[in-house]
Amino acid sequence: MQSFGSLTEEELLDVLCFFCDFVDNTSISKDVTVVSQLTEKFLAVLSHEDFSESDLVKHTVAYGLGAFAHALPREAYQPFLARSVGIIKAITMQDEAFSPDNMEATENAMGALAKIAYKHAGSSPDISEADLCGVLGFFPFKSDECEA
Repeated sequence: MQSFGSLTEEELLDVLCFFCDFVDNTSISKDVTVVSQLTEKFLAVLSHEDFSESDLVKHTVAYGLGAFAHALPREAYQPFLARSVGIIKAITMQDEAFSPDNMEATENAMGALAKIAYKHAGSSPDISEADLCGVLGFFPFKSDECEA
């Protein structure tokens, strides 16, 4: 992921998904340095002009930000918290967020918000217990079997 600008969107999505799974399913989740670097890189992807408007990229990055927030201690995730929550809330609050076409992406982002709130609520005004309660109010998720 050193130079993601030369990748196609499909290739980038494969890389993003790989690193989400890598953190979710291996002991690398305990390596604060690696997970912090991945968080920085995921946020950088959304700043890249070729990918900043892609809904699939946004949703995959949102999932990763939730996974990384769950893995990192509060002090390590603090520099990323406001931007991560902003990205995720933008997905969940868009006009058509709960339409059938967007439901899977919205539930995925809500799962990420729940992970962030679970681990980091109260550490910043950007995320609160009310955010977690808001997500829990939409349970059970139905569109994305993995998130459900």
